[in-house]
Amino acid sequence: MTLWAAVLLVAAVATHEDDIYAPIFHVSPAGCGGGWLNDPDAPFEFKGRHHLFYQYARDDAPGPGPGGRLISWGHVAGNLSHARCLPPALVPGVDGDGSPTPYDAQGVFTGSVTVVGGRPVATYPAMPGSHMASAWPADVDDPELVTWAKDPRNPLD
Repeated sequence: MTLWAAVLLVAAVATHEDDIYAPIFHVSPAGCGGGWLNDPDAPFEFKGRHHLFYQYARDDAPGPGPGGRLISWGHVAGNLSHARCLPPALVPGVDGDGSPTPYDAQGVFTGSVTVVGGRPVATYPAMPGSHMASAWPADVDDPELVTWAKDPRNPLD
């Protein structure tokens, strides 16, 4: 893990201003709309912007994960001292364009991102069955990489 990734894990998103006991910088579901947060995944830098994904479940996302919730990949992006919450990058059962992806309908769990040929590529186990799947930004020119497209060949194994 690079130094910036270690720092980003600790100092990514300011929490709510009304919580006087919260750290100044911290990835928190409170700062990103509420829910459950776990397992930072895939910290990387792309075109001068730092990205961090993490396992995320909104309070209203029923499913087989912790507390009966569906697990997505939450996403924050920014620099080493300021980042902002973005919509979840990988959502179970649906692609970035809204088309169904039944191979990962029960959850998108841990994974990683590698920049291959100038494009970030995410790999993750597609639940159920833990078949591997991949995705990439729909628009590599978007500095925040908001919309991700799942590989049409998924699941890969």
